[in-house]
Amino acid sequence: MKKRVFVAINLPDDVKEELFKISGKWSELPVRWTKKESLHITLCFVGEADEERVFKIKEGLESSVPNHSRLPIYINSITLGPSEYDPRMIWANGEVTEDFGKLLKDMHKHMPECKCDPQKIDNFKLHITLARIGHTRPGRLNKIHPIREKMDLRFDAESVELMESKLLKDGSEYDVLHSVDLK
Repeated sequence: MKKRVFVAINLPDDVKEELFKISGKWSELPVRWTKKESLHITLCFVGEADEERVFKIKEGLESSVPNHSRLPIYINSITLGPSEYDPRMIWANGEVTEDFGKLLKDMHKHMPECKCDPQKIDNFKLHITLARIGHTRPGRLNKIHPIREKMDLRFDAESVELMESKLLKDGSEYDVLHSVDLK
């Protein structure tokens, strides 16, 4: 049976709480806010994967992630994404450090099953999706309410997870299939 999977960094509970508070600040916006327990940083969206492919991704994570130290993550802004000119989401954005970039490249070298475009790795935008904008509203939302706010939130990423995404009527639900600690 196939699963819809992705590789991610889950956030500590206190960071999720801090980011979730933002939804209260802009509660009047016509968006669907991400559930607090679902906040994460996606490193690679895989899509549909059978058991063999899931197993190979787990092996790739085990071969690459333990070679890297815990990663300091710095979230520095809230904006519309992926572009303020054609927004589909509200993002908390972070810096891609040299060590973060090395982890991404090493993971993808060991996980060809992810089939991520190398150009996407080199131009990776570290972000956390805080909300999704409905199909009919993106341009209107940007004209009414541009979102550009500085933020100063820091935490250490301690592990990388293979996640399953289950699409539900009230938003996605995520389950950890496999977790590998950073050293």
